[in-house]
Amino acid sequence: MRRSIIGLLIIIIMMSSQVVSIHAGDYAENLFLEYDGEIYKYRNRLVTLSIDGTRLETGDMPAVLIEDSETAKSHTLVPVREVFESRAIGGQVKWDTKNQEILVTYGETTVELKIDSNIARVNGEDIPLDMPAKLIRDRNKDNAKTMIPLRFVSENLGFNVDWDQESYTALISTFAMKAPNDGVDDGQLDGDGVIEEGNKVEDDLTPSKPDDLDEELVERIDGNDAKRSLPTALFDHPIVFEGDVEGEVSGDIVPEKHPLAYIKDVDFDMDDLFFTINVDGRITDIEDYMWDGKYILEVENADFDRASMNIDYQRNPIADEIRMGRHTDESGVVFGKIVFDLKESGYQFTVSLNDDRNQIFVKPMNSSVANITLGQNESGDFVEIGGVNARGVKAFRLSKPSRIVFDIPNTVTPFGYQEADASGQYVTNIRTSQFDATTTRIVLEVDGQPDYEIIELDGETTRVQLKEPDYEHIAYDRTDDIPTVTIEKDIQEVNGVKYTDRYQDREYIITIPGDYRSHFGSGLVKINDGIIDNINVKLNASGDTEVTIKTATIYEFRVEEDEKGIAIKAYKPKELYEKIIVIDAGHGGNDPGALAAGGKYYEKDINLGVTLELKKLLDQHPDIKVYYTRTSDVRPSLEERCILANEVEADFFLSIHSNTFSQTSYRGTETLYLPGKDTPGLNAFELADVVQRVFTANTLFPNYKIKQRDNLYVLNGTNMPAVILEMGYMSNPEDLKILTDKSYYDEIARGIELSILETFRIYPTGR
Repeated sequence: MRRSIIGLLIIIIMMSSQVVSIHAGDYAENLFLEYDGEIYKYRNRLVTLSIDGTRLETGDMPAVLIEDSETAKSHTLVPVREVFESRAIGGQVKWDTKNQEILVTYGETTVELKIDSNIARVNGEDIPLDMPAKLIRDRNKDNAKTMIPLRFVSENLGFNVDWDQESYTALISTFAMKAPNDGVDDGQLDGDGVIEEGNKVEDDLTPSKPDDLDEELVERIDGNDAKRSLPTALFDHPIVFEGDVEGEVSGDIVPEKHPLAYIKDVDFDMDDLFFTINVDGRITDIEDYMWDGKYILEVENADFDRASMNIDYQRNPIADEIRMGRHTDESGVVFGKIVFDLKESGYQFTVSLNDDRNQIFVKPMNSSVANITLGQNESGDFVEIGGVNARGVKAFRLSKPSRIVFDIPNTVTPFGYQEADASGQYVTNIRTSQFDATTTRIVLEVDGQPDYEIIELDGETTRVQLKEPDYEHIAYDRTDDIPTVTIEKDIQEVNGVKYTDRYQDREYIITIPGDYRSHFGSGLVKINDGIIDNINVKLNASGDTEVTIKTATIYEFRVEEDEKGIAIKAYKPKELYEKIIVIDAGHGGNDPGALAAGGKYYEKDINLGVTLELKKLLDQHPDIKVYYTRTSDVRPSLEERCILANEVEADFFLSIHSNTFSQTSYRGTETLYLPGKDTPGLNAFELADVVQRVFTANTLFPNYKIKQRDNLYVLNGTNMPAVILEMGYMSNPEDLKILTDKSYYDEIARGIELSILETFRIYPTGR
């Protein structure tokens, strides 16, 4: 049964609240909020939150704009724990249920708020509030969320808050509160920083990994002006590639009249990449369509009752989430709705039934690029791609000649290889082809180094807009295969430049005292060469100029400085260090780990306390490079801990934990390892043996045993020998006394330090 587009849109708008999901930046068409004893339909766009340049997801409750009834001004309210206890901020939140009070602590500052009170206390001082904290409940949820005014709390904690109206984004910068990391090598900047000639690759449309650019050095990127003024000949003479597009056809399903059926569950086949929807009954008919980046099935004469989703969304390559709802039409027919929130653009799907009509098979197909147009508008050259939305487009730069490459996943190009010369402001040539079986590639040869923006015009058209860069006196090159960012001073002598290595966030920050935007400009320098993602120039909350280098993986930086400028060179850790380890303080943040003495002691605090003492000792060994998964009360995911270790190619990984068991008689140290092959050199068993033996010989903990474990994430997810050191049992009174008495922490840390030194003595790396 087919319905008109207008009919479909009406149905979507009328979808049950069980189908509506909250996405920051969208209009929430079916969001009803309960607060102040009333129920309100939320009519604004939802607020997107960005902390230090990274988008923050707030879970069940989005950030919202609430209007003050007296002043008619709107204020952004955010769920307190999701924001201020996030990894990006790492603060502490306490809730007093009896008095309905919230305490937000960051560093030495505490902000106290009371629900519906217009007075807050900052470090004990009363300060009036324009908008109080509120308990707000999404009517589709069981519990209310504690929502607090974002700007007031952030600014009183020392952060900077800006607002981007176009994207409805609150931009929070915490950099003013972050201490710089000293100890960066200084030297002299040799030469003028101009890149040497690189080798040209004959055909960049043949498959090659974007991050494997051994022969494709990214040319010097700087903020020079365009060589041609707008408009150029391209303005009146666009270039269009198009051909016959054969759209993918959904499987034909012949309608049959059957009684009401119930949707039971949804499965996904990871091998053949298709969804199976199991139904308790026979299917009457199915309608499917795309809308706003979602794929929607309407199953006629079907309903659901607590249907289960057997989907691992983290590993699923197609969908971020699958939700269900229902709609009843004017004749009383029930339609069960299945909504797929897609991870990438470009998918089309085939839908089919089994012979018994009680299983629905949904298989993703590659969609076709409808057309490619190179044109020009008042902003500059642009490329429009029909049949594609912007979310999946990936970009990177190549050189000799200077090129910007755009890869469009999950697409096929029906018109084959196409190429044309152009007379644009920057673009001199465009070519496109099928890069691999599922990727369309567009290559722009450019004269100069334009900036670009990828824009979704509608659900089926993407525009790549080229424009003149806003930055100046910043260059990037890969001379001698050493990625180098050069900050050209050419200004009065600058003193007090600070360098901060935030390797856990893949960021390196250069802070120059004072406002030098007139010299450097501002904005994002997009590199995307598999090493440097981008360089961001902005003014921080203290009024100083910050240049942030964002990398694709973890790099070590070395600084060379002279009167001409500052050169920041990137190296893989193994290029600089003979010994590399990762220390992981187990648990953290909202994951307390084991508890003892009725919740008085948290394992996460013990693990962190020992780790910080260990850091003091390891800082005295300059020949050992140590990376830490956390040094504060935050909770990196297990996957993030493994990724960090794998990116730095650590020689081994050591996770610090405290044990527990139902029987209090168990005590002593256990070291856990993943059983495997007895490979040459250091392996997990040998690492566990050394750590267990040396640690227990130098601490008060008895030597209990080493133990094989094959079901622990960090042992399976790391590419190097890895162990979990269970220092002692929190469930045992004697062990607990040692673990909770900080006067023992130096001894415990010393035991771990000695085990690390002994491991490197017995098993040298040979680098």
